[in-house]
Amino acid sequence: MNHYGALAWQHWQRARTRELATISDPHRFFTDLGEQVAADVQRRSQALETPTGQDYLANLRMLTQARATAESEVLRELIFTDPQEQTETPAPKPAHPGG
Repeated sequence: MNHYGALAWQHWQRARTRELATISDPHRFFTDLGEQVAADVQRRSQALETPTGQDYLANLRMLTQARATAESEVLRELIFTDPQEQTETPAPKPAHPGG
């Protein structure tokens, strides 16, 4: 399980105990969710990347900001969700084809 899966599990232990209790295999669920979050963060950060030219530090700032923005968005959407807004436990999408 990656750090996103562990983060989600910790959050659900504090904020979504009722939903967590209904998951038959939490380790698998949060492993899959963590992989989905990582893939989504990677995909979104790449979509936000816009090289600024030859300036190394400007490019580094842009890459760091793109990653932070993507991570913030995905975490809000997939991990730090409001249990009141959801009627059922979300099932993570496979992180890779065939999985």
